[in-house]
Amino acid sequence: MRPSRWRARDRFLKRLAAFLAAIVVLLSSCVLLVGWGLDVALLRSFLPGLPGMAMSTALGLLACGLCLLQALADNRAARRSGCHFVAMAALALALVNLALLALEPGRGIDQLFFTFSDERAAIHMAPATSICLAIAASALLVRRRRAVFLNGELYGLLTGIGLFITLLALTGYVFDSQALFEILAFSAMALHTAAAFFLLFLALLLSRPAWGWMSILVGPGPGSAMLRRTLPFAVLGPFVFCWLALVAVEGGFINANFRLSIMAITGAGCLVILLLWTAWRENADAKLLLKSNDELRRALSDREILLREVYHRVKNNLQFIDAMLALEAMDGDDSSLEERLSGIRTRVHALSLVHQHLIGARDLATVNLRGFLEDLCSYQARGAGLDARGVRIETAISSVPLHLERAIPIGLVITELVSNAAKHAFPDGRAGVISIVAEREGEDLLRLSVSDDGVGRSGAQGGQNDGGREGVGGMILRSLASQLGAEIQTTSKDGFGVILTIPLASD
Repeated sequence: MRPSRWRARDRFLKRLAAFLAAIVVLLSSCVLLVGWGLDVALLRSFLPGLPGMAMSTALGLLACGLCLLQALADNRAARRSGCHFVAMAALALALVNLALLALEPGRGIDQLFFTFSDERAAIHMAPATSICLAIAASALLVRRRRAVFLNGELYGLLTGIGLFITLLALTGYVFDSQALFEILAFSAMALHTAAAFFLLFLALLLSRPAWGWMSILVGPGPGSAMLRRTLPFAVLGPFVFCWLALVAVEGGFINANFRLSIMAITGAGCLVILLLWTAWRENADAKLLLKSNDELRRALSDREILLREVYHRVKNNLQFIDAMLALEAMDGDDSSLEERLSGIRTRVHALSLVHQHLIGARDLATVNLRGFLEDLCSYQARGAGLDARGVRIETAISSVPLHLERAIPIGLVITELVSNAAKHAFPDGRAGVISIVAEREGEDLLRLSVSDDGVGRSGAQGGQNDGGREGVGGMILRSLASQLGAEIQTTSKDGFGVILTIPLASD
C-alpha cells in the first residue's frame, strides 16, 4: 500500500472513530440530562420491563467518550487537559461498583449516593457494565503509553474483549432477553448501555488502526484483504441463521430439537461456500500474479537481449578504434608515436575485453576476475612479444565476481602495470617473470599485486612515480586507484612491485 493511500485510510478511520465517540457522548448526555435530570423514563430504559442505564454508567460513558474525542482532536491537548486523570477516575468508578456488588448484589455505587423511592431505585450498574467501563478506561490509559504496553498488543486485546462482551449482550437481547437476564453479570445491563459500549470500543479500535489485531484487518497484505472480504460473512452469517432458526421454532415450522440439526448443516454449508469463494479469489489472484510474472520475465529477457546487443556493439566499436590506431601506427615513422599509440591500443583492448566477457556473463553486470585477467595478460604477452624475450607472466587469481564499474578500472590497472614492467624491467634481453596475484582478504577487500624480478626502480627509465615507471602511467594508475578507493603500496625487493588493496563492499 502506498503511503499516501495508507494516510488517507488512517484519516478516514479516525474520522469515523470521532463520529462514533460523538454518538456515545450524545447518548450518555441525553440519559444524564433528560433521562435522569428531567426524569424521562424512556431515555433511562427504551422499553418497559427492561433494565435502565444507571446514572453512574452514563457518567462513565460520557467521560470516556469525551476523552477519546479530545485525544482524536489533539493528543497533546488531551495530555494537558488531564484526560488520563478522567480515565483513571472512570476506572476507579468501575472497580468500586464491582466491589460493592460483590458485597451486596443489586446495590452498586448509585444506591450508595442516591436514594429513590420509585423504579429508579432498582437501576444500578451491572457487573458486565462495570467490566466494560473498566476495560474502556484501561484502553484509554494504554492508548497514551504505547511503548510501555507491549507495542499496542494490549490495546487490541482490551478492545477486543470489550467488543466480545457487548456483542454477547446485544445478541442476548435479540434472541431472548430473559435468558440474558438469568446471567448475573448481565442481569441489569440496559440495551442502550450495551449499544453505547459497543460503539465506544469500536471507536477505540478505529482510533488506532495500526495497533493490535486492527493492523491486520486494515493492513495492505493479501491476507488482510482476504480477512476484510470474509469477516462480514463470518460475523453476520451465524447470527442470521440462528435468528432464522429461532423464528422458525417460535412460528411452529420446525421442532426445537431439529433446529440444532438445521443450524449445524446450514452453518457447515455456508462455511464451505465461504471457503470456496475464498479459494476462487485466491486462484484469481494467483493467475494475475502469474501473468504479471510472465510479463516481468519477458521484459527481463528483452532487457538482456538489448544489453547483450549494446555490449556487442561497444566491443565492435572499440575493436574498430583499435584497428584505426594500428593503421595510424603503421603509417608513421616516429617510433615514440608508435609506442604511445601501442599503449593506447592496449588500454582500448582492455575495455573491449570487459565487454566481451559481459556478453557471456549470466547477469550481464559482472565478470569473473580470473578469466578476465588471464585473457588480458595473454593478450599483453602476445602484443609485447614476451615469449620471444624470455619473459613470462605467472598468475594466481581467485574467481571473484566483479561488477562492470570495478572490472574496467582493474583491467586498466593491470594493463598499465604489466606494460610498464614489460618495457622497463627487463632491458638488454634480460629474462624474467612478471607475477600477478589477486585474492580476497576477508569478504570486503581484494588484494591485487603485480611484481617482477627485473632491474628494479633504480634501473628503470623515468621511474619517478610511486604508481609505475612511466610518468603518464603513474598518473593513470593513481587516478584509477582513486576511482576504486584503493590503497597503493610499492616494493623494491628483488625487482619492483605494486600492491593495491581494493574495497569490494559495493559488489
